Amino acid sequence: MADCERIIKMINDQVLSKTCDGEPKAFFVKMVGDYYRYISENAKGAKLEDVKQSALKAYNEANQITLPPCNPIKLGLALNFSVFHYEVMNNHKQACELGEQALSDALEKIDDVDEETFRDAKSIIELLKENLSLWKEEEGEKHLVCGICQDVLYRLVAAQPCLHNFCAACYSSWMARSDNCPECRQPVSYTHLRAHET
Repeated sequence: MADCERIIKMINDQVLSKTCDGEPKAFFVKMVGDYYRYISENAKGAKLEDVKQSALKAYNEANQITLPPCNPIKLGLALNFSVFHYEVMNNHKQACELGEQALSDALEKIDDVDEETFRDAKSIIELLKENLSLWKEEEGEKHLVCGICQDVLYRLVAAQPCLHNFCAACYSSWMARSDNCPECRQPVSYTHLRAHET
């Protein structure tokens, strides 16, 4: 942790405090975000919240710097920023959206770049694809689990309008005590028995 903080201070004091723009700035600001993310893996309590916000600030700043969509630093930023959202912030939706947008933008321009850029970009694009595939698979598995009993759904019902899924028996028991969704606590207008049961 101390080594990461020392590197962050060195980057801020010796690089980012001076004139630094474009690709070099994106590279170093991304690196600051990366090292704060590394710290977050072992931090706890108030320290964890501080480093999470510092990483988010750095990644957002780097993401505001305009670079071509196939630029390896731009793609590396999208890869690491999406991992940060998924693993540290636990914001799976934002992680997937960020990764998918970067992937879409890069694939649209990949045929226009030189051979070296193509080679570097292609390896990061493959990592983005692998992450997105894995994350969507994990999210799909979660959708097959009842939010009340945490077991595999049986006679699936969906609360409306939030669309959270539950076993029919679990949901019936819950609604005898409350009119709100067990997961998001929003008022439920009605429920829908899904045609496909698991």
